[in-house]
Amino acid sequence: MYWDLVVDWGLLQRRSKNRWLRDKLLIPYKGVYFRAMALNILLRFAWMQTVLNVKVSFTEKH
Repeated sequence: MYWDLVVDWGLLQRRSKNRWLRDKLLIPYKGVYFRAMALNILLRFAWMQTVLNVKVSFTEKH
């Protein structure tokens, strides 16, 4: 997940002209990048849940 956020997305680049992102952006709307990063994290956890065969549900009744 670190590689995705820091290397691929360019998160936390302090010296960049785009705050917390890399200098060169393909999309002019910075919010798109932050939403995509959040979605990436959620999907990564969902993928790990299926690979590790862990069942976590917040809607099940006991």
